[in-house]
Amino acid sequence: MCRARENPSSLLSPVRRGGRIFLPYRKRERGAERFIGFLLVLCWLLFASATPAQDGVPVTFRLQLDEPAQVVYLAGTFNDWQVGRNPMHSEDGGRTWTLTLHLMPGVYQYKFVVNGTEWRTDPNAVQNVDDGMGNINSLLVVEARGLNPPARAGDGLITLSALRHEPRDMLYLQADGQKAVLTLRTRRDDVQRVEVTLYDGKRFIKKPVPRVAQDTLFAYYRLSVARRPVQYLFMVRDGNKQVWLSPQGATDARPAQWFRLHPEQLPDVRVPAWVADAIFYQIVPDRFLNADRANDPDANKPLDETGRTDQFFGGDLWGVVQKAGYLNQLGVTALYLTPIFTSVTHHKYDTDDYTHVDPHFGGDEALITLCRELKRRGMRLILDGVFNHVGVHFFAFRDLLEKQEKSAYRNWFTVHRFPVKIENPAPYSAWWGIPYVPKLNHENPEVSDYLLNKVILPWMRRVPFDGWRLDVANEVPDHFWREFRKQVKRVRPDAVIIGEIWGDATHWLRGDMFDAVMNYPWRGFVLDWVAFRRTTPSVLDDRLRLLAMTYPRAVTYSMYNMLSSHDTHRLRTLCGGDWRKVRLAFLLQMTLPGAPAIYYGDEVGMEGGNIPDNRRPMDWIPPAEGEALRRYVASLVHLRRQHVALRRGDWVTLLTDDSRNVYVYLRQHGKQQVLVAINNGEKSAAVRLKIPTTARSLRVVLRSDESAVLQRVTVERNGWCSLQIPAMTGWVLLPSP
Repeated sequence: MCRARENPSSLLSPVRRGGRIFLPYRKRERGAERFIGFLLVLCWLLFASATPAQDGVPVTFRLQLDEPAQVVYLAGTFNDWQVGRNPMHSEDGGRTWTLTLHLMPGVYQYKFVVNGTEWRTDPNAVQNVDDGMGNINSLLVVEARGLNPPARAGDGLITLSALRHEPRDMLYLQADGQKAVLTLRTRRDDVQRVEVTLYDGKRFIKKPVPRVAQDTLFAYYRLSVARRPVQYLFMVRDGNKQVWLSPQGATDARPAQWFRLHPEQLPDVRVPAWVADAIFYQIVPDRFLNADRANDPDANKPLDETGRTDQFFGGDLWGVVQKAGYLNQLGVTALYLTPIFTSVTHHKYDTDDYTHVDPHFGGDEALITLCRELKRRGMRLILDGVFNHVGVHFFAFRDLLEKQEKSAYRNWFTVHRFPVKIENPAPYSAWWGIPYVPKLNHENPEVSDYLLNKVILPWMRRVPFDGWRLDVANEVPDHFWREFRKQVKRVRPDAVIIGEIWGDATHWLRGDMFDAVMNYPWRGFVLDWVAFRRTTPSVLDDRLRLLAMTYPRAVTYSMYNMLSSHDTHRLRTLCGGDWRKVRLAFLLQMTLPGAPAIYYGDEVGMEGGNIPDNRRPMDWIPPAEGEALRRYVASLVHLRRQHVALRRGDWVTLLTDDSRNVYVYLRQHGKQQVLVAINNGEKSAAVRLKIPTTARSLRVVLRSDESAVLQRVTVERNGWCSLQIPAMTGWVLLPSP
């Protein structure tokens, strides 16, 4: 959807009080939009027995302004980003504002909302983290009272409040085919060994549980076991101290009550098999290619009675049909179009008529022809479903404007007062309060029935497209999405459902709503390392692993992993125009788990900032650097499609060298192995690492600098090898016999 933006600036400073408080880094956030935070926050939140839940740790926030404000609110992950829930207080006429909250130990993001509209962050934070949107949040770490940091493995002290295994939380218990995946959390650097004991009613089996990831506060231990009825109990050891974790909590004595694994209660998460193999490509049709100037809209014509206008470039679906060969040569297998149904704007997120493709895009005939052309080339098509709100020309809303209280469609919307007019503030619920996009009332069965039986299912029965991307999906009630999934999968079982969720999406990815989501946290982590260099390879690896752990494997490998979208700054702009960084970002995208998604024009290095600058017309005659980038991206896509290990293989980290900014990992599927080595530093790096392979040498098959030197690397008999990686360069290597 079209997003509003804020200009981050601040004079705030949280005050030390009570527990230990840190501000290790800031995180970017998209203005007033409710963003639950990147996934690590949910992973980090403590269920701390050391601090009573009703007390928490007192934290005082303070904001000092140059000019007095009338009101200031504190918003963050601790109040679900709800403006107005936590007003601050001033005793000097509005220049200095304070508020004390009692927060449970954990990691939080927050902002100050000055005068209810201006969002501000902390300029004193030592590090920034991108949310995938190009905005910044302040980040606060609150430790429990009574801790004696730093933790030290081997000292015989175990932080009981940090131990957690919550079977109802997908992070801690999830299904992976015929396996069940168990996860235990401990304090970071706090314990030496974790074991799990399994009891199936006949015998006891004890297994070590390896550590698989860590973050600022915690370490995560994970083990896959057979998906069958079993009881289990965790044992944690440090020095001469050992404790057990059961449903009753952590105890020194072996408890009588154990956790129970009920396979039938695990969410049945099934994702269409083709998605993990997909290469997505996103197009804003008006900005792609104008193949039929006869259907161009009049840019000078007011869109509605308010007199507003829009900027059109005349792109249409005929242009997409014309460039299907280009997409096919690039290696694209699935096309995602932003909305195509009738609307007065270029972006068409304000739908006026769901039953027809916009005439300016070529009408229904163009969509049918496009589907036919894509199918002929073995490509798939995903449509954008905007079912949260409509445009002001939507038939039900026009009826409401005309008949007011007597309208038969009065309850299709949430009206706050009459008369209903298109004005600001809107007298009805509207998306983000924008009068031009009135929200539908999904609690009215007539609305759900119309969308499902007059729009969604008829289109699916008429046109063989392959799924939906769902706009602002978190704002539509769950009951609608559950019924949506049932109906969509009944018509087309292999249709993919991708939600627009900006933060933690576990709620929607339990098998009853969506198959995957647009992976904005993933994008933020990658950009933080490549584009902004605010993090190290080890931090990147930890964050990506925690993100991957949060969802079942089938979901993780099908996530829509993009580097840009119609709602963000473009990749090369965020890379400061540095083509080397752009190439490294694409290398990560094409070799890590998840379905890569290219935003139109990124493959030739198009730039763009805030909306609508990020929706410039497609550059069909790029500069030499852009054409070289396109060839490189095509090579990466070809490599991914050629090697199943890059699409479905295990992901093993071999090296994170923070001092030289080098990251090396292995993708492995059966006997197939692909090694990826990336030097994100400004100096050539000589690294030595051990590889789990029987091959005697490795062959460099692709270099991000496109050097003609494709060398071989000798592997010693014990698996060790040495790499000399040039500055700002990535390699892809394959084992040689």
